[in-house]
Amino acid sequence: MALASVFEEDLEERFVLGSGPGGQKVNKTSSTVRLYHAPSGLTVKVGESRSRELNRWLARRELAEKILEKECAALSDRKSTRLNSSH
Repeated sequence: MALASVFEEDLEERFVLGSGPGGQKVNKTSSTVRLYHAPSGLTVKVGESRSRELNRWLARRELAEKILEKECAALSDRKSTRLNSSH
């Protein structure tokens, strides 16, 4: 998360009811995690596991990956713009 400049103080975390396969246990517990990262404006929602802690970890990893992808795409756009403008 440090590589993607994601810090806990920038995150808004909510737990919401899960859905999908897993029966009543999933549908009655708030184990799905929704993370909002204010600086980037990105939101991720993860409910892959019944475990709230595992979902928290997975959500942070997914958010960091999305931020890095967004930064790489922006860097690539800047490079291609620079190359096109020099010709």
